[in-house]
Amino acid sequence: MFTWDKYSISGGLVGYLGQYGEIYDCYTEGTVEARIGQGNGGIAGLLAAGNSSVIKNCFSTCEMKGTDATGGIAGLSIGVIEDCYFAGSMSKGSYTIGGDTGEMGMLVGKYSGSGLKNCEYYGDTSPGIGAVGTDSTGTYTSVVDKGALPDTPITTLYKVDYSTGDDVKPIEPEKNLSIKLQVGINAQESSQIIIKKD
Repeated sequence: MFTWDKYSISGGLVGYLGQYGEIYDCYTEGTVEARIGQGNGGIAGLLAAGNSSVIKNCFSTCEMKGTDATGGIAGLSIGVIEDCYFAGSMSKGSYTIGGDTGEMGMLVGKYSGSGLKNCEYYGDTSPGIGAVGTDSTGTYTSVVDKGALPDTPITTLYKVDYSTGDDVKPIEPEKNLSIKLQVGINAQESSQIIIKKD
């Protein structure tokens, strides 16, 4: 459990996920609030660099606060977000300067590209806020609003079998962790840090 209350780009796990950055099989909980600036996400604040930056098979139950590009998984994204879900809540923060919720999304606040797919969110927690912010220009596939939260707490990662609509839960996040972080603005693969927990 954590509370993150800082300026500019902020995320439940990382602020900036750049070129060749990858996050798999992780989850976050707590409160994430950005005072000023764009990029406020439950997993990552900014997912950049197109298809070379990836968040996959992750979820967040964070309480998200903000209006300037605030999303349940990522605040700003032109990267790949796949097989993820958000089961937290969205609200306007105390410090944000935006006047509306045009850049708030249950999955991504401001989104461009085509890498958002096979993701879910529980829209009843934050009525009126869709999968991505209304200022987004990207396209997405197989994104589902699950409506109300289930009675039992959500504590496991799962994938969805879209042919049957069934939730499949093959992963225990405390036993599977893989994070690859970029070092430097224009880092190549030789300058990455890879953290794994088996």
